[in-house]
Amino acid sequence: MKVIGYWITSLVDEEFPPPQELVTDYVPGTRQRIADYLDAGATFEVYRGVSWCRFFCGHPGHCSELTDGEWVWPADLSHYVRDHSVRLPDAFIADALSKPVPATAHCSSPSIIPDETYWISWCAKHRSNSLRSRIQAARTQADIEVQQIKAQAIADRERQEGLSGTTCQWLGCQNLALAGRLICASCMLTAQWSGTLFEPYWDLRPVLHM
Repeated sequence: MKVIGYWITSLVDEEFPPPQELVTDYVPGTRQRIADYLDAGATFEVYRGVSWCRFFCGHPGHCSELTDGEWVWPADLSHYVRDHSVRLPDAFIADALSKPVPATAHCSSPSIIPDETYWISWCAKHRSNSLRSRIQAARTQADIEVQQIKAQAIADRERQEGLSGTTCQWLGCQNLALAGRLICASCMLTAQWSGTLFEPYWDLRPVLHM
């Protein structure tokens, strides 16, 4: 089963595109038929998080995936097609226009792992890259700010605890360990920093909303 319809989530997401780079002109009537097909998908999976429209139109987010047995997509993908004219793969469009609407039954299975590689590859070939430079610039600036914060935190810890005369025991690290410890300030803090700590610096919304 092939996944479609997933979009960039943060500045550090280099796999998925912003949907703005896939806006297209549909043949009259086709866009509505595709959106209706997407809405009629069977529930594949339900998640806790709620999505948000990358066009900032106020459309309420969804927390589920739908499927027709061959393709899997987020429940709000119909919104991107119907209201923002976002392009989808020709292979999926052909299915949507030639098949009856999918059955509306729950068809999730723990043994089924949808494949994202098709969507990632297709997007890489068909996205316009109109926002790529803006996203890359924002990512570079965010990385600089995060590194500055990390460097300051490491310097503060070294000043507070002092350094020993022995090398950090963390595999591959050549820094001096903190006084009375086996590891250096960098390795100790890296182990403590969570993935969510720096999320505000990698927030995608200001870039897409410019």
